[in-house]
Amino acid sequence: PARLPRASGTRRAMNWIELIWHVIAGACLALAGVHFVVWLRRREALEHLSLAVAAFAVASLGVLEPMILQATAVDEYVRLLRWFHVPVAVFCLAIVPFVRVRFGVGSVALGVAAIALRLASLVANFSTGVNVNFLQIDALTPAFLFGVAVGVPQGTPNPWMALGSLSLLLLVLFLGHATWEVWRRKRAPDRWLAFATLSSATAFILAGGSWHYWWSPARWSRRSWWCRCLPASSWRWASTSARSSRACPNSAAAWSRAKPAGRKARCSCS
Repeated sequence: PARLPRASGTRRAMNWIELIWHVIAGACLALAGVHFVVWLRRREALEHLSLAVAAFAVASLGVLEPMILQATAVDEYVRLLRWFHVPVAVFCLAIVPFVRVRFGVGSVALGVAAIALRLASLVANFSTGVNVNFLQIDALTPAFLFGVAVGVPQGTPNPWMALGSLSLLLLVLFLGHATWEVWRRKRAPDRWLAFATLSSATAFILAGGSWHYWWSPARWSRRSWWCRCLPASSWRWASTSARSSRACPNSAAAWSRAKPAGRKARCSCS
């Protein structure tokens, strides 16, 4: 069938998937506003602009994902899933510059390659099949995700989906490399917060990807779970940005000058 059955004449109540996803979307939207205001006051602080864009992209995912999970018609599912990949690409475009500008760590080659493959995946999303995940979707099969009815697409996979998967792998490697560099810089400012931010991002990508690939009936959405770590440390970045800018106006430069442990170097704010 092209449409999932739904009781007529009844008003559907919000379930826990919609509630949690919308709470995450609201939190990310608030964080996007906070970081955007900080950037307006300090135009040289491009890391806040990058983080605002990334948070807005995650907020968009939080709105689109429950709509896709509970779509009842194939046409509706196809349309929503196609546009779902736009904020995913925006997040990738924003998070790589954030890591590079804020911490000065991470392989430039890996970051550029991840962005390039994500953009290529986005082109394939609008030019091949019905989206980058499927060449064709024939029907939506009912399934249950922790007691909530969701629609699982049945169709022909799109081989161009490999571009998105490879981009995700490169992003994991980029964040993993950045995490390792942060860990080695013993004297860098906010070292533990930076390590927690980057390591949690890497862990969420791996855990979310494994969860959706091996168990979840809605395997298309495995890419979005790695964004859930963004609210965890973003608020603290905003709250400490004013203090760090007054105490160390060139904090980003101080990060880039910080040397790995074992070398005779000191991090200076001058």
